Amino acid sequence: MNSENHDTMLLEKLLERYRLTRPVPPEVQDSILSSKKENLVRILKTAGAFTAAYGAFLSFYFAVKKMGAGIPLMKFIISGISVAAVAYGGYHLMTAGPGANHTNPPAVKALSLEEIRAQYKWVDEITLYNGKVVRGAIVSRGEAYRVLTTEGIVMIPRSQVKMVKPLKLSDEEREAAPRDSLNERLY
Repeated sequence: MNSENHDTMLLEKLLERYRLTRPVPPEVQDSILSSKKENLVRILKTAGAFTAAYGAFLSFYFAVKKMGAGIPLMKFIISGISVAAVAYGGYHLMTAGPGANHTNPPAVKALSLEEIRAQYKWVDEITLYNGKVVRGAIVSRGEAYRVLTTEGIVMIPRSQVKMVKPLKLSDEEREAAPRDSLNERLY
């Protein structure tokens, strides 16, 4: 007798011994099916792997399965979400790109450096690591510098900024500028 037949015979004897070859009664089948979610949640909690995200996903999955859709619909939904995420990411990368300068919609009128200096009382010269120099007023700082330039508002990622220095006022502008301690320190 070969090994495969012997293993099969042993398995059949084991199944017969514990009466696992008999069909499960319908009421027991219903009980097993209705307690699937609770048993899975209990096992995940015992293993320490249960989170709110798992809970939400399992609730959604078992609700869909109860309606009769099951795994094929879940695969379809997950595939659709994945395609949408990849498409959005590709669109965002193509339009904004990592480290790209983002120009706001033309809501800001283009100003000259003199007009920017008159409005904000300063103009900065921002030197980037790639050698490019941007002149304008830094409106806000954070992960990106928001700079009002002669072309409009430009976002410059902080990681690309090498140096920021204020541009000096001309003698006429210095005389016309109001005197305060900040101006005295800068010029």
